[in-house]
Amino acid sequence: MEQFLTDGETWPDERDTTGMDVGVVDGHRVAYSQYNGRWQAHTIDLHGVFGGGKTREEAEQTMREAIAFHLDDSDQVTRRKGA
Repeated sequence: MEQFLTDGETWPDERDTTGMDVGVVDGHRVAYSQYNGRWQAHTIDLHGVFGGGKTREEAEQTMREAIAFHLDDSDQVTRRKGA
């Protein structure tokens, strides 16, 4: 299954890491790939968390921010439901 971006571009399904550089950011597996000269990244563990940048290091930093935002947002939703 592929997720569609803009202009007909596609992002590989998060389970397909063939040909990707896989690392760990804040305890979550992240797959990195290069596309049109830029680095793209997505978490394998957290659905819908993406990042990117001109360099792999920049993509890793955006992933740290995206993961933190995702987890903080999820925590706030849980607290609201429990209130």
